[in-house]
Amino acid sequence: MSNQVWLPEDAALLKELREAAQIDISVLAGVYLLSKTQINQLEEGGDSSFYSSAIKLATGRKLLMHFGVDDLPVGRTDKQNQNQNQAPKIKIPLANLLEEMEIKKNKSYLQLQIIAAALTLLGFAALDAYFSDVNTQSL
Repeated sequence: MSNQVWLPEDAALLKELREAAQIDISVLAGVYLLSKTQINQLEEGGDSSFYSSAIKLATGRKLLMHFGVDDLPVGRTDKQNQNQNQAPKIKIPLANLLEEMEIKKNKSYLQLQIIAAALTLLGFAALDAYFSDVNTQSL
């Protein structure tokens, strides 16, 4: 089993990148379907909102990749990374994040419309079957 961990340096980098991009915790949480508590625990510490430290690490890496940081070594441990330099900081405009949220919202809306149309057709089919059965019984 691996000893990979989410380090305080990673947490500080995530917070610094998020703040530099002027992205609110709730916006970032909404885009990645996380809670504000989970984002806060990634930035400040704590594990109670995560099933395991491995999930916390994977989630933190995913958020860092959003900001362009993808060169954290795999298999690193706490001892191996005490003196490691931080990855370069990249600013991501808030407009890109909001556009990404809008795309996800539109996909969800389209899925909802498809489900509503399917239920409507199913309802009409059930009504048609019912009334055709009633008409044949009355003859």
